[in-house]
Amino acid sequence: MHKSLCSLSLPLLVALLMLYPVTATAGLIANGDFETGNLNGWTVSGAMQYYGVIHSAAHTGSWGIYFGDVVGLTYISQTIPTTPGGSYQFSFFVSNHVDPGAAPADRGEFWWDGNLIDSATDVGSFAWQQNSYVLTATTSATEVKFGFDNPPGYWFLDDVAATATPEPATTLFCGLGLLVVITLRRRIRMG
Repeated sequence: MHKSLCSLSLPLLVALLMLYPVTATAGLIANGDFETGNLNGWTVSGAMQYYGVIHSAAHTGSWGIYFGDVVGLTYISQTIPTTPGGSYQFSFFVSNHVDPGAAPADRGEFWWDGNLIDSATDVGSFAWQQNSYVLTATTSATEVKFGFDNPPGYWFLDDVAATATPEPATTLFCGLGLLVVITLRRRIRMG
């Protein structure tokens, strides 16, 4: 009986250890792929003249957002739950389309927790590219914000994602736990 009890609990323990990193890295951005067909989960501010969720702005799926304001930046933002001192993997896809024959006069910005992380000015047209960052939270609620304008064309944004990255100690703990389970399993089989 002792042997069968151990054989039942070991697979359960292994399953729990394998699920832990998945739980720790759950997605934090609401509607980051814009597949709702609208801006649910996002707050819009700034110029707010030429922007919206449309099919032709999609990187993947059916929907993406375009920005083409001519008199200032339009911003979209949302606040995500974070742990002070925690690390977060943040990524998004962006492309820029300047009207043929027009001089680039575009601006794009990415903000994290009130800090400008990346910006681009007068870059001209380019195809989809992924931008990826590892960022640290300073509070339990972190604002993520994008701002764009493009008088001679449009920016496209899609597939915005943020996940908590497991701390090295957590990864080490899970690995050691799995090693203990494997060792115990071998001893039970031999005994």
